[in-house]
Amino acid sequence: MAKYFIPLLMLLNIFWAPLTAQVSEIDSLEQVLISFTGDSEAKGNLLIELSNVYKNTDTAKMRSYIDDALILAQKEGLKNLEKRAYMSFGNYYWRSAEYFLAYINYKNAEKICIELNDIEYLARVYYNMLRVFNIIMDAENMVNYANKFLETGAKLYDLTTLLPHDTTNIVEDDPIPGWLFWADYLKRLALIDNELSLERLIFHQEMLETPMFSHPKLLEMKKLLIFECGLINISLKKPRESLKYFQISQELCEQYAHLGTTRFLTLLNISFAEAHSLLQQIDSAIYYLDKTDKVLPYVDHQIMSALYSAQIELETAKGDYKKAYEISQKYYHFADSIQTAQKSEDMARMKNWLELEQKDIENAILQEEKIIQQKLLKLLSISLLCIFALLPFSFFYYRKIIKKKNELNSMHTFKDKLFSIVSNDLRAPIHSLAVTLKLANSMGINAKNRAKILKNVSTNVDNTYGLIENLLIWAKSQMHATIAKSEHVNIQTEINFILDDLSNFAEEKNIFIENNIGNYTIDTDKEMFKIILRNLIFNALKYTHPYGKIIINSELDDHHLIISVSDTGIGMSPEIQGKLFHLSETKGELGTNSERGTGLGLVLCAELIKKIGGKIWFESKMGEGSIFYISLRRK
Repeated sequence: MAKYFIPLLMLLNIFWAPLTAQVSEIDSLEQVLISFTGDSEAKGNLLIELSNVYKNTDTAKMRSYIDDALILAQKEGLKNLEKRAYMSFGNYYWRSAEYFLAYINYKNAEKICIELNDIEYLARVYYNMLRVFNIIMDAENMVNYANKFLETGAKLYDLTTLLPHDTTNIVEDDPIPGWLFWADYLKRLALIDNELSLERLIFHQEMLETPMFSHPKLLEMKKLLIFECGLINISLKKPRESLKYFQISQELCEQYAHLGTTRFLTLLNISFAEAHSLLQQIDSAIYYLDKTDKVLPYVDHQIMSALYSAQIELETAKGDYKKAYEISQKYYHFADSIQTAQKSEDMARMKNWLELEQKDIENAILQEEKIIQQKLLKLLSISLLCIFALLPFSFFYYRKIIKKKNELNSMHTFKDKLFSIVSNDLRAPIHSLAVTLKLANSMGINAKNRAKILKNVSTNVDNTYGLIENLLIWAKSQMHATIAKSEHVNIQTEINFILDDLSNFAEEKNIFIENNIGNYTIDTDKEMFKIILRNLIFNALKYTHPYGKIIINSELDDHHLIISVSDTGIGMSPEIQGKLFHLSETKGELGTNSERGTGLGLVLCAELIKKIGGKIWFESKMGEGSIFYISLRRK
């Protein structure tokens, strides 16, 4: 959540137009509208201007004027006006935090811009889409629309002069050059995986050294980048360095009053307190925390997280470990509730995205059917001879329709499977967790049984977390064309990390794992490789009886690396083997200790191995065990 907070604040503070709607301006425009005698397009543009004037004062009137403009544009066939109306609707929903509806309206504006070849307006549309995905923290789409915006901007400007960040390129009447710089920044930020890492610190320091930040319009961005540098230094346990950055942020707020918002100063004081606590400067830490009491009504999720963290560090510095522990428990409960809410938002967004893609396919099918009907009617009016001559042509289009309908049916199958997993396979383990935790908190449970229960909870949490991770990764792969990134990967190192992660599960079932992986390095996508191997090893653990054995081997030739994961588990029947990599047919089987499964993990392995140019196959005998193989190119 912290990863995208700073870019979000920058967007809100730098490029959001200030409150300019004055009563006299509104009265003037409405008087002009009442007595207006010009053409329809001019009237529509006046309606759009009125909607913009009301955006900060009356959102109901804002929407009403946009509605009038869109109806007029569609009635008169005015594409330029329709484009502006969809853009205004997108901005309306963006301001209302209804980001999915904002995205749909921006997509409608995009289609018209492409139809009209309006490059400049298309650039503005792509920039707004970038803002949407920045807010909902979708890094992949941030990179996608940043690239589209930069590609479109390259047709309007010379990027070799803009992206070095020349301050003369930011002007009031043309914001696109400044946006291009901003899009380049967001794209590179989205590609940095760690939320608070040394890599991000170096990146922000490099950005602060560019001449661009000497421009007055970018003071807010500069303040926030400096502040995040301080936060990263705290996470790296370098409180003295963090205090330097916090001090600079405070000086900027004192020098420029508009930068010192109540919310930011609250975060700054909490961060000062945490840094002083790490330095054992208890009086200073208490001083800064006391300053936050006056503004606590302004709290939000980020402020609460920062406040808990600072209080934990302060109590630790005082030596009051009991109180620090109590605060940490409150913090973990708070963090869990936030994470649960975030997961719910992610699932709702995935559902909306799937429905939008289905709607696009349905519209494409209807459009093609309409075109076919028009062409056939025209040809029928000529002669029967033309009809017979054009039968192959009609057959070709018929096959395309069948193909589109099959794609739509396939998407319905995927959606049904997705929500089946969410409603059935996630409900049971989460309910089990809730019951187990209530039992663990019962006063009648002794310490030994409580430890045993908590160990079971830990295993159950790991299993459920793995299922959710697989679910999210698979759903994302269905909605977007996930692109593999090639990098040097040490196979032995990554598998050791996976085995460490699964060690508790193996120990609980007393399963011996023989790791015979060699010290090889290949070029592939590290994250996809880890997901594939983790699922194969986890499945072997799940379907192997206690006191069983798992063997991980590797073979290397001139062109390929072959990795195998074999187990002494329950094996698979021929019927199960035939459905293993097909989502619509696969069914989750219980493990040897009644561990739940969905069959999604192996489907995900099959999809990801294709993306990184590899192969997957297996051998299995009922009651004797299974061997799964993956083959990857060395280069």
